[in-house]
Amino acid sequence: MPKRAALGVTICLVSSLLSPAVRAQNRASADASVNAMRGLPSISQNDQQRIRDWVGLVVGELAAAKADVQNQASATFRQTISSQATNPGNGQAFRSQFASETAKVAATHFADASAAPIVVVSLARALLDMNAIESVPGLMAGLACKVDAARYLSARAIILQQRAIAADSAQFPLVIQALQIAGAAETSPIVSSRIYRALAFSGQATAVLDAYLAIFDTRLGKRRTSNTNDGAETEALLYFSDPATLGSLNQVQKTQLVARVAILLRLDADRYNNALLEFVEIDNLERSLVEAETILNGATKVTNGGDITNLLNSQGRTAKDLIPAEAAKWVGDATATSQGALNATPWSVPVGAP
Repeated sequence: MPKRAALGVTICLVSSLLSPAVRAQNRASADASVNAMRGLPSISQNDQQRIRDWVGLVVGELAAAKADVQNQASATFRQTISSQATNPGNGQAFRSQFASETAKVAATHFADASAAPIVVVSLARALLDMNAIESVPGLMAGLACKVDAARYLSARAIILQQRAIAADSAQFPLVIQALQIAGAAETSPIVSSRIYRALAFSGQATAVLDAYLAIFDTRLGKRRTSNTNDGAETEALLYFSDPATLGSLNQVQKTQLVARVAILLRLDADRYNNALLEFVEIDNLERSLVEAETILNGATKVTNGGDITNLLNSQGRTAKDLIPAEAAKWVGDATATSQGALNATPWSVPVGAP
């Protein structure tokens, strides 16, 4: 870790070891230093370091909190950061730089495997509260944090900044790449869901499709060995089932998407035909089946596919044993060597969508 980049963490660690009186004295000095630059037209490198030092001290106060008061300490930390970020005396230069430097300190903690969960989660919440484009590099680092709550909050914060990110030609591909890597590695269903949502940039389907496909491939591989629907893919299916989004894809891209959605449909149909499912998974499966079929209908325009949606709408759960046969009308049945609508060109889905 570069020396200067690690300084915020170092100050945090040192601060957490100091006595309350010394921490208060150091904090008062740091407050005065930050207040002095609040209205400046530009923020020098030395002042940028002073901002990081201040954030490090505040993080240190949080890290020093005893276990029984950590929740209150976290709330105080967020309020302290928010008050600094929204101070009415802030000039534009300070406002932007404060978000940027806070994100740098957060990024070093997100990358620290020994960081306390209360610290990284509180930092992620602070960046979410700040809702600033300058914090996005820190949020990308947050996607790789060891603590799932920090990853979840980082993805949520990226969702809030989607329009600004898409308008930044340099930052946009970096964010997509970070989301793709995070999505492929993610193990928490709720975080996976937020990552899919964070990728759902309006009007940018062609730019994000490869990232979606890469995450699909990883997660579908796991579904083949442990066929449980955790609900995460519904966010991705909702994005692509939108007619405008689906219509923006060319034929090659639609074929790539259909190949993955066909596998998901088959897995969901097989899983749905199970009498021992919990209510939550039944809901996950029904939503996924309907959205997947919407995509297949919209992308292919075939007339001989299945009609799972109508079957679910008319018969609901009582039709569970009929769903696989409807799916087979889409993907074929490998055991009976019967063809489905998607086995023919140009879709060329293997029979049974293995």
